[in-house]
Amino acid sequence: MAKDQEIATVEKRMDSRLHELAEQTEMARADFDDLSYSVQVQIIHKICPNDADDRKHLNTRLRELKQELSGPAPTPLERLLIERILTCWLEVNWYDSRAAGFSGSVQLGNYYQKRQDRAHRRYLSAVKALAQVRRLELPAIQVNIGQHQVNALTVQAPRGALRDPSKT
Repeated sequence: MAKDQEIATVEKRMDSRLHELAEQTEMARADFDDLSYSVQVQIIHKICPNDADDRKHLNTRLRELKQELSGPAPTPLERLLIERILTCWLEVNWYDSRAAGFSGSVQLGNYYQKRQDRAHRRYLSAVKALAQVRRLELPAIQVNIGQHQVNALTVQAPRGALRDPSKT
């Protein structure tokens, strides 16, 4: 009987270790595949290093923002800009919280204020870039050069161009 309990304990430890390794592998793959995600995780750990619930809440909020900003069919460029916006959003909120709770020297206060201002400028720049890309609605162009040259131009209809005329 004791041998069965020992085997069960070892199996539980092995399952736990395998689960940890799977998570580490997934995180490493995510870091390699998506560097912006890696940066976001690092910022989240800076914001709340000791609170797993707060980290979970921030990750949930990031997913919600990503869905809201992405819309039904974002282009690759829109996806890149949305990731940038999310990263900058985290930075802005982190520096805002640092500045709000600051009670140190004037020099250190100025440092935090500058970081806050720079993060805010990057955030606004990313938001503006996404708005410009969406306003321009650039067509997808493909040019293949080789033995069989093919030029293709795909023009997308502007947003709202395919509205139901009965609703206007």
